[in-house]
Amino acid sequence: MRDRAGSIRTVALGALLVLCTGSAPAQQGTPLQGQMGDVNLTAAQSPYLVTDDLYFAGVVQIEAGVQILVQPKPGGSQANDAYGLSDNTDIVVYGGRIAVLGNAQAQTPVVFRSAVEGQMWGGLVLLQAQAGSSIQGAYVMGSSKGLVVFNSAPQVSGSVFYQNQYGILCLQGGSPQVIGCSVSGNAVGVAVTAPDASPSIKGSSIAQNSYGIYATAMAGLDLSGTSFQANQYDIVNGSQTPINACSDIGVQFDTAGGKVYEASPTLVKTGQDCVAVATPAP
Repeated sequence: MRDRAGSIRTVALGALLVLCTGSAPAQQGTPLQGQMGDVNLTAAQSPYLVTDDLYFAGVVQIEAGVQILVQPKPGGSQANDAYGLSDNTDIVVYGGRIAVLGNAQAQTPVVFRSAVEGQMWGGLVLLQAQAGSSIQGAYVMGSSKGLVVFNSAPQVSGSVFYQNQYGILCLQGGSPQVIGCSVSGNAVGVAVTAPDASPSIKGSSIAQNSYGIYATAMAGLDLSGTSFQANQYDIVNGSQTPINACSDIGVQFDTAGGKVYEASPTLVKTGQDCVAVATPAP
């Protein structure tokens, strides 16, 4: 059963799709590349065109309504190294602090997408980003890894991660606080792959992904108030850390019991109407 909040998020996603998915010229926009210090990206200078890897080492603030078009590299793959960097075009916050100030409800999100229709770009990588980093009202689409979090704990709110290979990828020390977001249409909605990663995905919608949550190692995962809808697999937990995916903390599935796979039948915490467990994991 879809909850009211999930329906609202779906409507918001539809509005954003109309706003953000038009075709984009590959060679138009204020150019960005290389390493930058403190910078303010404004709606007046938007759209921006990222023509090669972009590194923010200082404080970057991105105003509501900014569109960032990323030029994919010829032959760029979906493979990532241990830090989440790839041989495709990445936007990297390296030791800096990011403040994305989008407003999806007012139809002025901050949009990150490919400059070439049908070609994937790398992703938005927070690599040891400073405390206080935040992403609000962002729309991240058409990339190989969406948002990568490495030794960072950003707050991510009111944002949409759509049609990426990974929506959100939590690597070493990746502990984003994700609140009220939509993660949909990705191959993997949220991936957690490090024993010290501890993301929180609260009050969000994880829908129409091949894998909603895919964990191979983690310190913990909070799913309070999050709904799962029309994923091929809702949760696959190959780690040895339990996931509480029960209705007593507001987790909702669109089918009875959901589609949850664990490395061990003991890894789903018990609770009222807790999801059924099936093994082995796919």
